[in-house]
Formats: sequence, structure tokens, C-alpha cells
Amino acid sequence: MSCLFVYGTLLPGETRWHFLEAFVVGDGRADSLLGQLFDTGLGYPAARVTGVDHAVDPLSRPITGEGIRAWVYEYGADPSDDIELTRIVSGDWSSRTLASQPEGDPC
Repeated sequence: MSCLFVYGTLLPGETRWHFLEAFVVGDGRADSLLGQLFDTGLGYPAARVTGVDHAVDPLSRPITGEGIRAWVYEYGADPSDDIELTRIVSGDWSSRTLASQPEGDPC
């Protein structure tokens, strides 16, 4: 069985959940990954996962905090993109308006 780690608009109750809902088996579970979560300002988040080297293995999957190897979509920005990412300090998309700060801001 393959597992998918979602962190933003594909979460239950979020705007794109209906695209995924029919494919979900069971109730799912809360989990975490090492990395950073960002608000793109475009209505969806971007994640950068720590500890996965896609240069070595493009199909590598990170291991979650619960010890599950899961598929996850990781943001891979093109340098020409004009998107300003705002770090979500809490790492929780649902609380983004309460705890966001621009990337690079030390406070």
C-alpha cells in the first residue's frame, strides 16, 4: 500500500480535498515531515522537505514522523518564478494566517 502525505489544500476540509477524497482508504492520520512549509500567496502552500536527495534517487520518498515512507509533492521553484514565499512557522497550513513570516526574516 502506498501512502500520500498532504499538507495544504488536499487536507480534509480544504478547497481541493474533493479531488483526493474518493481515493482515500480509512481515516488517515496526523503526521509530520522534516522541512519547511510556505504560503505562496496563490491559495496553496509549498513544501521543502529535508533529508531527501532527489539527485541521487528521483523517486525517493521521505519517512514521516510516524515512521511511514510516503509520497509527497515537494515545491521545486524555477528561478524565474516571481513567487514570494512566506514561511509558515508553525508548519500547519490551517494556521497560516496566525504564524507566517517572509522567508529570510530571522524573527
